[in-house]
Amino acid sequence: TWSKMNGTKCLVEAFDGFSIGIQKPLFTKDSKLLLLCCGEKVKVYSTVTGKLVRLLSAQSKSHVTCITFNPLNLTQVISLTEDGKMRFWDCTDGSLLNFIDFNQPLYYLCTRPIRTKGQMDLALLRKCQRTKPNKERDDSWEVACLSLKDVLRKHRGEESAGILATAPILLKRLSSHSTIVFTHKGDHLVGYSKRKILVYSFLLDTVISHSQDHHVTCLAAHPNRDSLATGNSIGEILIWYNFGNPLEAPVKSKLHWHAHQVNDLHFTSSGANLFSVGIEGVVVSWHVESRKKHFIPRLGGSIQRVTTNPLDDLIVITLNSNIIKFLSVRNNKVERILGGLYRAYLEHIGKNGVLTGLVRSPMNECIALNSSLGHIQFYHPAKQELMMEVNATNLNYVSQADNKPLVPTVISFVTFSSDGQWMATVESRDDEVTTPELRMKVWQFKAEIQTYELNSLMDPPHYSPITSLSSRPGGGSYLFVSTASDGHFKLWTTETAKDNRQRWYCQAESYYLKEVAIGSAFSQDGSLLAVVYNSHLTLWKVSTCELKKVVAPITQSEMFKHVCFSCCGSDHFLVVTSSNHLTVWNLLTDAVCWSVRAVIDHIILSPCSGYLAAVVRAEESLKMCVFTPKQCAPLDIYECGDSTAILGAVFMKNLDTAASIASNEDCWSKELTLYFLNQDQVMYRIGLPIKKHTTETLPPKEATQTSFEQIFGKHPGGKPVVKEGEDAPHSVFSTQDLLKVLSGPPHTLPPMSVLCKAFFKSVDKT
Repeated sequence: TWSKMNGTKCLVEAFDGFSIGIQKPLFTKDSKLLLLCCGEKVKVYSTVTGKLVRLLSAQSKSHVTCITFNPLNLTQVISLTEDGKMRFWDCTDGSLLNFIDFNQPLYYLCTRPIRTKGQMDLALLRKCQRTKPNKERDDSWEVACLSLKDVLRKHRGEESAGILATAPILLKRLSSHSTIVFTHKGDHLVGYSKRKILVYSFLLDTVISHSQDHHVTCLAAHPNRDSLATGNSIGEILIWYNFGNPLEAPVKSKLHWHAHQVNDLHFTSSGANLFSVGIEGVVVSWHVESRKKHFIPRLGGSIQRVTTNPLDDLIVITLNSNIIKFLSVRNNKVERILGGLYRAYLEHIGKNGVLTGLVRSPMNECIALNSSLGHIQFYHPAKQELMMEVNATNLNYVSQADNKPLVPTVISFVTFSSDGQWMATVESRDDEVTTPELRMKVWQFKAEIQTYELNSLMDPPHYSPITSLSSRPGGGSYLFVSTASDGHFKLWTTETAKDNRQRWYCQAESYYLKEVAIGSAFSQDGSLLAVVYNSHLTLWKVSTCELKKVVAPITQSEMFKHVCFSCCGSDHFLVVTSSNHLTVWNLLTDAVCWSVRAVIDHIILSPCSGYLAAVVRAEESLKMCVFTPKQCAPLDIYECGDSTAILGAVFMKNLDTAASIASNEDCWSKELTLYFLNQDQVMYRIGLPIKKHTTETLPPKEATQTSFEQIFGKHPGGKPVVKEGEDAPHSVFSTQDLLKVLSGPPHTLPPMSVLCKAFFKSVDKT
């Protein structure tokens, strides 16, 4: 967790990037809204527009682990959090109605489909609360069951912690985060543990265990009959019958297509079809009776969850990259894509795939970064939504084979021209078997299609791996610079070809002492280029590619890491980081202004102001410092209690003008907001408090025509104009009042004779 170290009013908060695949998306009964667990909040999306409607947030720092509908009132949603609180929400307006504090972490919740008086209808998954005989803690999982009516009736705040402690434990020693389900009549409660499925029979009051040959990975219950479907670690699906009889062996039927483990299963509401998903990126639709299968392929990545809406005309899948896709059952096409910040993950190295860091896009004030493999996403932090995605490699997702991940082509660098009209990307692939691939692509923004289109391809741009890519700020000709590990750097610019189209070519190339070039940066006016090598900092004149100056680090044992020019009145300052120092040079006096001893992971420059930020690594903590090059004392310091890695950071203009005007402080946060991404790909913001508002309101009632308006049309104006000397119409209702009344429920309307008389009088007058 991040905390402030001084008296600033800025806040540090995590607001997007949380995994949405911990549970299946939840549809409302009318299929108009979709609810997702997302970190500390529940996001509510409109299935019609695909926009975020509201957030269900209780200002809690604990993550939401599960959501479901209240069995006593289906307009309410129940959410569980890791701090042990069960909250009841009104789904229509997002208000918090009630909460129960069980004072222990809860991870899953399911409700009994058929209730009778006095029966337990709520099953909660939690970690075991007992200790083993040798006094070691039991880390297994168990299911406690209770009556929701009794809980709500007995809830008195301090008494709620003891309710779950006295609840009966029906299933024990379950797998971590096991799915638990009730059968369609509520006679059995089912979970799984390693190679076993555990069935608790309410009729027999006993637990029945059934074994199989491989680890169970997912579970689904048939909606209309006593049968189960389980997926295992080798891609098999078992359909279980007669599993509730302890005296007889269950009947099993096997389905197999997946080459790897089955991630999730889901029955349609009729139970005729079963959907299965895995890392292959394919939805398999099984007809349960005939065992025939149908495929929906090439969905863009490994699929974690699958479900359908109540009408069974939409299949909804959750990808491991935090993408929600709506698939039409009618034509198997993707109808809509939901999601905020997408995740990038490199399976072949088991690491995060955000190699580009966070880059500001001048065209639309978005943050550009890696998305799913081979894609660049443009994320708007103020709206918390994806504005655009560019497939830079034009390759389809291919799953691993024989448990050996494939090495894909990855995007390692991205940068933009000062006006955003041009984007340059660097992609590479090296499986250490075939010849390494390295390409640089330059893209041009096309206003008519509102996306970037490939303009030039350099293959290869260098004969060694590229280490940095940057662009020249300000006006003048467009210019990109790339540096490589062989010490060479190249300047790329545009020229007009014979067909009057602009294309990119290498204008100049140079190097210094054959050292490894680490990074580069342009001055604010674009006349100077700084190129960092391991043990030297070089300054070059851009127009002639002439070496102007060479700077050595403070101590000979240190190596340079980062370089950037300041701007906005501080253009003559050059900020340099080395192994153990942060140094600011004054280019006018050719002297060091100040230097501090620190280990810097990242240096971030705001292109529209003179502010900078540095990620400082200490022994057991991480600090984010905001400063100006004119003084060594930081303006703001924020500290993280652990040594988590920062994948990237960027300054963005503060679009919340209300918060800026309300702030009386003359500080950097009135103009800027600092965003950064941690190693879990959760995005944080540092800035002034923002007003919590709904991202999108539901369509107003006035926008929807009533049945009366559909037949007779809508009145073009408001109240009738009454001329001087003319009597006003003697009607019971005005036209506007009449139409407003007709928009209400039928049982509240006055007699039709009154309505018709008033209506025809108003029509006659107009």
